[in-house]
Amino acid sequence: KQDDCVGYEDLWELLKSYNRATFAVLDVAGHNLQIEQVSVFNELVSNWLMRTEKFSIMSPDGEEQDAYILGVDHPVDEFTGRVIAVIHRYDDIEEKWVVAPVGKTYSAEEIKAQVDFQEQYFNYEIRT
Repeated sequence: KQDDCVGYEDLWELLKSYNRATFAVLDVAGHNLQIEQVSVFNELVSNWLMRTEKFSIMSPDGEEQDAYILGVDHPVDEFTGRVIAVIHRYDDIEEKWVVAPVGKTYSAEEIKAQVDFQEQYFNYEIRT
């Protein structure tokens, strides 16, 4: 609640985009909860991970979350990477994650060039 970098009230709007999100407003906590209240942070993250591992991460359409994997030029059964962006569709219930190998970055323009083959049919934005 005492975050002097980012207000907490504006973040309520983000919850609409993340169906498995957890939102906690804590007193006596600033911008760096992971440093200021380590045990609270660890408990919140552990609880969230347990819930999302128990149930696959589901998208609003009731299916598992879809993702574009960038930086890999062959089919994969599994992939470990980092979510670098979210494709937010204004005219569809789904959002797509954009995932890249750890340490690899892409600009919004580079992402657009790689996903537009499918996303061209939707009104969308790339949120990085």
